[in-house]
Amino acid sequence: MYAHHDDERAESRPVRRAGPVASVPLLALQRGAGNAATTRLLQVQRAVGFEYELGTVETYRKGVLFGRDQRYRLKGKEVIARHDGFDVTADEPPAGQGGGLTDLEIVVHHLDDADPASRKRLGEVMGRVEGLAGRLQRRAGQEVPAAEVGAGWPSWVYLRPEADDLAGQLQMTGGLSMAALGAVLSGKALRATAARADRLPAGTSKDTAQAAVDALAHYAGPAEAESYRRAAQVVTERTRLHGPGHSALTSVMAMLVAPAQAARQRTLPYPKAATGLLMARTDFATIIGLLPADARTALARRHGLVTDLVLDVLGRLPGDAVDRNDPVFPKEMTEPGYTRPTITFAEWLDPLGAAVPVDRMTTGNYPVGDPASLEKRMEAASLDSLGALGDQTDPARVPGTTGEPGKPRPIYEFRALSSLYPDALVNTALGLWDFVALAHQRKIH
Repeated sequence: MYAHHDDERAESRPVRRAGPVASVPLLALQRGAGNAATTRLLQVQRAVGFEYELGTVETYRKGVLFGRDQRYRLKGKEVIARHDGFDVTADEPPAGQGGGLTDLEIVVHHLDDADPASRKRLGEVMGRVEGLAGRLQRRAGQEVPAAEVGAGWPSWVYLRPEADDLAGQLQMTGGLSMAALGAVLSGKALRATAARADRLPAGTSKDTAQAAVDALAHYAGPAEAESYRRAAQVVTERTRLHGPGHSALTSVMAMLVAPAQAARQRTLPYPKAATGLLMARTDFATIIGLLPADARTALARRHGLVTDLVLDVLGRLPGDAVDRNDPVFPKEMTEPGYTRPTITFAEWLDPLGAAVPVDRMTTGNYPVGDPASLEKRMEAASLDSLGALGDQTDPARVPGTTGEPGKPRPIYEFRALSSLYPDALVNTALGLWDFVALAHQRKIH
């Protein structure tokens, strides 16, 4: 949602299910997804899906070279096994980590959050994921043939859990309506979740609500609240909007401000890290096209208004002054293999306010010049999965969503959630599912 570099957060132990849980600092931001991950995410999104990254489980093949046993990495995102409700895949480790081998990632199939039966289904699937992780944990320090982990797993793949205290990084992807996006960005949905956790009697429902609060603890801190407040102030002063149009445009402005604010305040490993905790997978051209009619009309009245709004918000936040011709990313990237995008605020934001909006901050639409230079192509590739789903939205249109019944929902990725032990997966996933429901003002069954 808003940009934080997670290296600045204090380290803590991952979350377990049992006992009271304190606020959970975040692990490092997920590394660039790469082309394989982008391709995988082009499947139809059904509202809510999860990924559980186990960076302490090595995955590899074995072979012999010059009479010596060798271990070979798997392909990134290679599917090792398919199960009812989730896939087990190989995952690329961060640069300089993993000893040259791939890690393990469990990808939970997307479920339609408009269907009340899907919540129960999610609990069952996460229970099976917990069981799988538990089996791996019991084999810590051992080389485990994949065929011994699950029926139908390939005999030529091996796994090696490195720690007997197995923990993984949870990620969530979900479709959010404009009203729900505002509830997330403003902290309203998190406050409602926290109030529910306080109100419920001891038991499973209270545990799931508290697990979501812990996982989302940094989504509405003082800096986030100030950015959203400033965005609302600027929209009020520069437009005549009110009601849903004002709220929706405020939310979009806050999302656009986030990467620029991060980029001018700190050094980033790669461009995607600038998005902070909530990243738009649907591109911003599509998101702006889904604004209420009065908000779209306000943007169409004056060329460059999107740019002016974002720069005005940035001018009211801590950091160096910025101009429309300044680069969005003023500092070099620190992660090997990533090139700093030199795109300016005007080049990115002016096309978003056009009659037919275009999001230039995506690999496919990045201004590479004619003929395209190698440097510009490298800049474009460094954007990874920013807006990579293009105009794809969640096909599960939720009737009765406040202010906008039946509209498509753009897809967002909740990045760098809590580091979790396997026994906390069920409660946390169900709690996050309820959080999305509360953001959409739906009843929790």
